[in-house]
Amino acid sequence: MDLFATLNIITFFASIGFGLFVYSKNVTKPLNKAWFLFSIAIAIWAFSLYIVVTIRSEIFAFIFQSVLDISAVFMGALYFNFISIFLELKNKKERVLIVLLAVFLSFFTLTSYFKTGVSLDFGFYWVQPGKFYFVLPLFFAFYVFSSVYFLIKAYITASNQNKKKQIQYHIIAAIIGFGGGSTNFLPQLVGFFLPIGNYFLLLYIFFLSFSILQHQLFNTKTIAAELLNGAVWLILLLNFLVSTDSFSGKLLNLLFFVFAVVFGVILVRSVNKDVKIREHIEKLAKQLSNANLRLEDLEKQKTEFVSIASHQLRTPLTAIKGYASMLTEGSFGTLSNEAKQAVEKIFRSSQRLVVIIQDFLMVSRIEQGRVQYEFEPIELKKAVKEVIADIKPTAKEKGLGVGLQLDSDGDFTVKADREKLKQAIYNIVANAIRYTDKGLVRISLSKDIFGKKVRIAISDTGKGIASDSLEKIFEKFSGADDKNRLSSGIGLFVAREIITAHRGRVWAESAGPGYGSTFFVELPAGK
Repeated sequence: MDLFATLNIITFFASIGFGLFVYSKNVTKPLNKAWFLFSIAIAIWAFSLYIVVTIRSEIFAFIFQSVLDISAVFMGALYFNFISIFLELKNKKERVLIVLLAVFLSFFTLTSYFKTGVSLDFGFYWVQPGKFYFVLPLFFAFYVFSSVYFLIKAYITASNQNKKKQIQYHIIAAIIGFGGGSTNFLPQLVGFFLPIGNYFLLLYIFFLSFSILQHQLFNTKTIAAELLNGAVWLILLLNFLVSTDSFSGKLLNLLFFVFAVVFGVILVRSVNKDVKIREHIEKLAKQLSNANLRLEDLEKQKTEFVSIASHQLRTPLTAIKGYASMLTEGSFGTLSNEAKQAVEKIFRSSQRLVVIIQDFLMVSRIEQGRVQYEFEPIELKKAVKEVIADIKPTAKEKGLGVGLQLDSDGDFTVKADREKLKQAIYNIVANAIRYTDKGLVRISLSKDIFGKKVRIAISDTGKGIASDSLEKIFEKFSGADDKNRLSSGIGLFVAREIITAHRGRVWAESAGPGYGSTFFVELPAGK
């Protein structure tokens, strides 16, 4: 058996094997079905060619030459069908017409217009072309070039890189496979035989099988290993079959083939194991991504809930605060001292609740990016005094003093949103009072030596702050440890966001737990 005949047998088994392999991956997928039909056409063509070049009967050579011609007709038609499905072309009518044309040409190849018989040329019986033999290579070339045209067009316009890579493999496979396979028409057309077509066709099968199955990054590695092993096994098997060496040489070639098979199986299993691990990691990463999306959705729902709840709570609290104030002022008659003290507590508690709700509402708006500021020139000294007036009852309740100290009598005008800046200062002062059990809270106003910045310093004689907690206290819902805990963080978080929006900065300093702390707010001065 010579090399050319052996290649036909190998091509036959490779086509059947890879066709079934691809089809088994997904028996319902149209692309896999189309590839399987195309592989069958190649297999029939390869087997018929093997019979033609090895048989010594003119009659049987003519019969199998006819089968060879018909399979060649359907190879072109089924290849075009396969490429159309792969590229998702909406040309179902055209594909049906091509199949019908292939059926017509199949009958045409049986007439004397196509071939007049076979003759012993090149060492085997070869077809004697008829007057219109050129129709077959013309038909074949037309659909191959059409398919390649659509592939190149799709490659240029493709945006998905994985799809683009698949198309690239198809183009390479078409050039290799059909470029080499077309040499089988040379004897009939120009009387010259170049027995290299089947080498290229075999490579074509490997390329195209790889191309079809390359749909995921990790799966490609396993498929590539399987196809590479298949190629190596076929080459070694070919070397064993056509070898003219002695018995010891053939035995050595056989041992090489067996070794390659064993080593290949081990390699594929190793790669497959690695792929499964990576696929598991990818699956976990996807689950984590989905969980993150779910958390983002829950966070959004939480923010919306807080916003709605804050709006709903603020209305009744405003009414409670208003009526408590009116009762204290005697709008509904004189109250006893005990009743007046109780109402004052209701008023202060409702006032604190209003501040808390304002903070939650502000956090909700910050997270949604819906905070709107109305900047105007304000006298900071006046705003600080208003904050002190609002918070003095709370300080008095704890037996603390709150004082204002001015380092200079100059102008302390800043451009700010009055109510939001007051909310930020109030939160910082309230934080100082909350964690000061005795002593006082002192607020001072000053300017830098250039008069470009105004600084507010809020000092207390409270618990102090550990050095590793100075930054964390401005984060949302975070603070120091249980022993030195200063706040839940929401008030200071809101204060930081508001001051940052005013192109200012806020920070805290403390000598440590038990030594009190000082919060600094720095804002640009001027109108």
